[in-house]
Amino acid sequence: GREEAALAALAARAHSADAEQPHPPRARAYRLADFRGAVAMVSAAFAFQHFAGFHMIVAYMPEVFASIGIVDTESVVLVALFAHALLMACAPLFIEPLGRSSMMQVGAALMSGAHFVLSYFHSAREHAWWNPPDLALLAVSFGVAGHAVGLGIVPWAILADTFPDEIAAEASAIATAVGWFCSFLLCAADRDLHEIFGFSGVPMLFGTACLAAFVICFLAMDEEAPEHPVVLAPPVVVAPRVAATRSSSAAAPPAVAPGPPPRRKAGQPQEQAPTEPQGQEETGPSSS
Repeated sequence: GREEAALAALAARAHSADAEQPHPPRARAYRLADFRGAVAMVSAAFAFQHFAGFHMIVAYMPEVFASIGIVDTESVVLVALFAHALLMACAPLFIEPLGRSSMMQVGAALMSGAHFVLSYFHSAREHAWWNPPDLALLAVSFGVAGHAVGLGIVPWAILADTFPDEIAAEASAIATAVGWFCSFLLCAADRDLHEIFGFSGVPMLFGTACLAAFVICFLAMDEEAPEHPVVLAPPVVVAPRVAATRSSSAAAPPAVAPGPPPRRKAGQPQEQAPTEPQGQEETGPSSS
């Protein structure tokens, strides 16, 4: 029992000394600084996702539906939003066959045209120009479809397949932070934008932003996701870990006193300690 306790104490002391040694950092195969261009592109995609102005299209829906004679505009708006969600759920199936850049261009072009038509819709109502109601309804339909298949879903797909797993979390944090910051700016400046540019000028601004997104996607965005080969990190040489001891006496196991001799059973002969053979005495020559 004492020997086992002594060995357990030595093992615990060696384990604690081994744990105190610092572990070397794991070598990284990819760094975020090597993907600055990709981070900028994905962040721009999230910025255009908010600057596309889909919230303005949703805000104009009741007015557009009322202009064509629909009484229950709230129900029609819910149907339009359900169609938007359904299209967004089906859009990822076409990203690989059609390409990321192509879907972004289609979505940006549809939303840009929708905003320009809505801008004309409000200007025509103010100046009594030619203003067929079906034109505004077509603009809303284009805006819903363009956001669902392009700027609404493709930035998330780009974020998922652009970066290797080692830096995906950092890049995702930057891109989503940029997107939410743009959303905050739009919410804070919504009233000021309408006061400065009017109801016909605000859709013109968002249409211009969608047109800029179309040009950037056409010039700078790849159709397919980049491939990241598996890069083996250089081996890390770890120095042998030696248990630190305060003194040399602590490294040696403590002396254990011998226990009492085993008890002899009844009827068992007592064992005798072995005796060393005694040598014969040398005798000299006998005297005659």
